[in-house]
Amino acid sequence: MSIQLTKPKSLIDLSTSAILVNVRTTVWTGTQTDDEVSDEITALKNTDRDAGKFAKHLLAGDPQHKKLVNHRQTVRNWFKRRTYSRAGQWGILPIVNYPTFNEEYKALETKLIELREDFLNAYPNKVSDMAFKLNGMFRREDYPTVEELRNKFTMRLYTAEVPQGDFRVQIAHDLAEDLTNHFNKQAQSTIDNMLNQQVNQLVEVMQSISHTCGENVVEREDGSLKVTRGRLHTETLKKALAYCDTFKAFNPAGDTRLDAIRIELERVLTGVDMDELKKNDSTRAYVKAEVDDILSKFGFGN
Repeated sequence: MSIQLTKPKSLIDLSTSAILVNVRTTVWTGTQTDDEVSDEITALKNTDRDAGKFAKHLLAGDPQHKKLVNHRQTVRNWFKRRTYSRAGQWGILPIVNYPTFNEEYKALETKLIELREDFLNAYPNKVSDMAFKLNGMFRREDYPTVEELRNKFTMRLYTAEVPQGDFRVQIAHDLAEDLTNHFNKQAQSTIDNMLNQQVNQLVEVMQSISHTCGENVVEREDGSLKVTRGRLHTETLKKALAYCDTFKAFNPAGDTRLDAIRIELERVLTGVDMDELKKNDSTRAYVKAEVDDILSKFGFGN
C-alpha cells in the first residue's frame, strides 16, 4: 500500500527562505600524553598505572598558538550569533543574510590564515626553545612538521538545502501516521525555537537601546545631583535595523507578534541619526519612551 505523507508547510517555507550552513574548524591543541612520565608519577604515588595520564603542553602557553586556539572559539561564537540552531552542527541561515554571512566568513578565514602563517614562520624556533623548557620530557617526534601543521589549522564552510525529502513510502498505515506525527512535531519544534530566538533578539536589542538612552541620577553627599547617561553604540542601532530587515523577509512561523514588533521598532528607528541621538536629550528621551512602550505593549516591560 502506497502512503503519501503530508509535508509540513513550515519546513517547505524554510526550504525556500533559508539554507543550512556548517563551519568546521580544526586546531592543533599542542598537547601530547607522555606514557613514560605517567608511569613515573603513578609509581611514585604507588597507584594503579591506569589511574591517570600526564599530558605535556608542547608549546607551554605560546601566545601565537593561544591566538589560533582563541580564533576557533571566535568562529564558533560568530556562527552561533548568525544562525538559528538545528540538530547537530548545522545551522539555519536566512537566505537574505547569506551575502553578509559569506563576507564575514571570508574575513574570519583570512584572519586564520594570517595567524597560522605568523605562527608557522616562528614554529621551528619555538620547537628549539621547547627542547630547553621541557628538558627531559622533550621528544622531537611529538612535534608535527610545518606542512603537517598547516593542515591542522583550517576552517571550511559547507552549505546545503533545507531537506524536504521524499515522503512516499511503502509502509503500513499506522506506521505512516506515526512517522507523519513525529516529523510534524520535529519541524514545528525547529520553527518554534527559531521564533523564540528571533523574539529574544529583538527584545535584547530594544532593552539595550532603552538602557543606553536613559539617565541615571545619583545624589552626591553635598546634596547635588549627578546625572550620567548610557554610552550609545552605532552598532546597536545597526543591529536593530538589521534584525528588522531580516525578519521582514524571514518569518517562517508567520508569527504576527514578531511582525508587529518588527514594524513598530522599524518605525521608531528609521531616520534616527546617531550623532543627534548622542547630543540631543529630547531625541534620546523620545527613542527610549517609544522603545519602552513597545516592550510594555508586547509583555516585555519591567
